[in-house]
Amino acid sequence: MRKQLKRKLVNRSGETFAETLVALLIAALALTMLAGAMAASSGVVTESREKLDRYYAAEEEALNAESSDTDDFVGKEGTISIRENSGTLNLSYDIIYYMNDEFSRNPVISYKIKD
Repeated sequence: MRKQLKRKLVNRSGETFAETLVALLIAALALTMLAGAMAASSGVVTESREKLDRYYAAEEEALNAESSDTDDFVGKEGTISIRENSGTLNLSYDIIYYMNDEFSRNPVISYKIKD
């Protein structure tokens, strides 16, 4: 193995045409894969940005619904409970809430405690 490597380093004849073509083919494939990866990541970034914009719009809508006028807050009624595992703390409040469930996994909820 060392003899072949030494011969290759000392040899002045250069690369063969076939070796050059294989090297160019490998480089072309690598560049094609890189371009495909960049296009895919660009699509993911665009989709993520659009989803985040929709989430912020839903959050703003929920906040505006609550803060527009505290007396005219239109929403659903419900109860929120706060419990501690040991059972020493057990609080329950009647609330009015607004929920934008466009995002099924993480709905945006704004609420206030009923007077």
